[in-house]
Amino acid sequence: MDAPPDLTRPWWMHHAALFENLHCDDQGYLHADGQRFAPHADAQVFEATSAHDDPRVVTLRQHLYQHYYAAFDPSTLDAPAVWQPDSTAPLVSGPWHVLEQLQDGALMAQRGTLVRRLEPGEYLFDGVPARAGRRSRVTRQRPRWSTQLDPAFQYLFGETESDVCTDETMVRYYFAPRAEQLGPLITTLQQTLDQARIPFSLKYPLEPQALSRRDAVVLYVGARHAYSSHARLALLAPEFARWLRPVHALWTQPLLPGLSFAQDPEGDLSFGESRCHALAQGMLDAAHASDGDVLSHVKASFEAVGIDWQAPHLEQDDEDRFGLRQLHFAQAKRPVTTAAPSIADARLWEETLAIGNRLCADAFWHGKACNWITDDADDESGQLAAFARTMNGSLYDGTLGVAAYLAQLARYSGDPVHRDTAIGALWHALLQSTPVSISLYEGRLGIVTQGLGLARQLDEAPLQDAYLQAADALLDQLPDGETDTDLMHGLAGAVLGLLGMAHEAPSLSKRCIARADQYGEQLIALAQRTPHGWHWPSDGHALGLCGLSHGNAGIALAFAALHRAAPASTWQQAIRSALDYEAFWYLPQQANWPYLFPEDASSFDDRPDSCGMAWCHGAPGIALSRLALWQLSSEEIYSQAALAAFDTVASDLQSAHGSAGDSYTLCHGPAGNADMLLDAARYLQHPSWKKLARDIARQGVEQQSGSWRSGLGVTDGHALGLMLGLAGTGYFLLRCAVDDAPPSLMLPCGLLS
Repeated sequence: MDAPPDLTRPWWMHHAALFENLHCDDQGYLHADGQRFAPHADAQVFEATSAHDDPRVVTLRQHLYQHYYAAFDPSTLDAPAVWQPDSTAPLVSGPWHVLEQLQDGALMAQRGTLVRRLEPGEYLFDGVPARAGRRSRVTRQRPRWSTQLDPAFQYLFGETESDVCTDETMVRYYFAPRAEQLGPLITTLQQTLDQARIPFSLKYPLEPQALSRRDAVVLYVGARHAYSSHARLALLAPEFARWLRPVHALWTQPLLPGLSFAQDPEGDLSFGESRCHALAQGMLDAAHASDGDVLSHVKASFEAVGIDWQAPHLEQDDEDRFGLRQLHFAQAKRPVTTAAPSIADARLWEETLAIGNRLCADAFWHGKACNWITDDADDESGQLAAFARTMNGSLYDGTLGVAAYLAQLARYSGDPVHRDTAIGALWHALLQSTPVSISLYEGRLGIVTQGLGLARQLDEAPLQDAYLQAADALLDQLPDGETDTDLMHGLAGAVLGLLGMAHEAPSLSKRCIARADQYGEQLIALAQRTPHGWHWPSDGHALGLCGLSHGNAGIALAFAALHRAAPASTWQQAIRSALDYEAFWYLPQQANWPYLFPEDASSFDDRPDSCGMAWCHGAPGIALSRLALWQLSSEEIYSQAALAAFDTVASDLQSAHGSAGDSYTLCHGPAGNADMLLDAARYLQHPSWKKLARDIARQGVEQQSGSWRSGLGVTDGHALGLMLGLAGTGYFLLRCAVDDAPPSLMLPCGLLS
């Protein structure tokens, strides 16, 4: 029975002898597998009652479980004592916000995006096990190791918390360890899954003889984490070859010799018991039918209790909600880097790895594409409130932005899971149905042009080909006319995106540049020309805005990029006129530029004094635009303007009453402002700004590690995207953690690289 099975043959062909001479005698005894199984004392014939009530099914199930499923090895009766862990401190997490008190003394509580039940005795209120009220904050304390769930087993619990959704549907990994290798196996699984931020629990038997079972060690993870778990376990294949016996429990899906996979069944029976029970019931049904078609009765019994007959390691699920039928287990390449990254700050490196690993663990996969559930915010009810949604494909707050972070992280970590998840996110961004839009940060043009660059960076040929084909098709679909003009949504961003596409796809460069020129000319035609410079008001407002994402600073960059591609006096005049407008509004006392929304100003006679301090509005984004203008033109006037504006940014970050806010996101927050200082430090030869940026990063880790605030503007919102969420925070920390920082994502299409 220990011979490796032929995986090309279905399980019943390996056990055909089970079905021979199957019958019930006149006394109701079931004869199967050379054994006789007694009926209930008063049940002489088969009755269509609950299968649980028939002792023949119950006793046959036990026989099948012991001899066919678990398959104890009697040669292990003198096995050595089972490995035991050293005592460890309990796992502590918090704060958890109490949502509801339950009648049994438990709590429903929330921590970040997690919502779960906290059992009585595992939460602490003010440091003691006391009952907490709604909206209280509690700490969760739980054991790392325990035998309380079942004295016959040692349980290990992962460091990463799970939520109610994760716990609803679980999967199992079965390990058949060599007894002397149990310790290395368990400790390596613990370290690997904890580092990967995958919630898990694990059990193994305390009786030495029970280690001979084919399912001796069972690892439980949420079905939503199955893809990540497969990938992480595949990396351990060389170790498993030394630690595991080449056997598998019946009906499980073999992944490696000694390692197999199955879905946790619903109901009270374990995986093995549920399959053995269905088999026993089918055999009894076949014995009563006496039609010789045993397999049909067994199949009907499996399907009646929701077992997938074609894939008996899974439950029936026509929708394949968790993609378990699409999982592929391949022995992945080991992490490979050309050279270990030079780490400037180990704590920042640890935190960016934790963020990257969490994003990989939390991804939902469907085929080759992956996505995430993230928070967003709206004010439809009159008050800004968070809501959950799946990600779109954009750079700003979608899967393209997450891919941009993970692709760079993979360069430094060498972790194939980071790379594979970046590729999955890029496939989602490309395949998602998105209206044709010229928006660089939220539209189809931005997805295609920047996705193409990332696909090339990852050296993923099928993805490159797909993005190149999409770029070719998109050029024929772009609108001829457009009224939005800014970097974020409009013509300025489209110009930069098209010029970036020309660089990434030389075969399309002529068409890209022609369309970029067309959009640049439209920008000039749409300008309102005044003695104070040109501006581009939107939505019927009287004044155009200053700033990078929605104002003149971003529009000037588009003209500068066009001038670099094909120098012309037209573009030079447009650059000067756009910057003249911002110069008119500059406030020397604040060394900043004001908001020019209708509530701030409606004419050139107004002198507003409320200024932004972010990538989107105010000195930080404008400073970055001037730095890029210097790189594009080599004109020193721009480097001096950048120095002055970045000095404003640095002063604000060091102020006890800075206006950057407390969300460490790229669009608006200290992380975005400090990230821009990294570029200023590099290009303007100002090393103290790099130190300041790292100080801001360390401050953020100290204050918010594990529960980073989003830029959504709501206290209970937890975004995962690049500009308002966790991916951007991780990218900033990565740039601070390594000596040779990756290029900035705060400007499009490599304007500073």
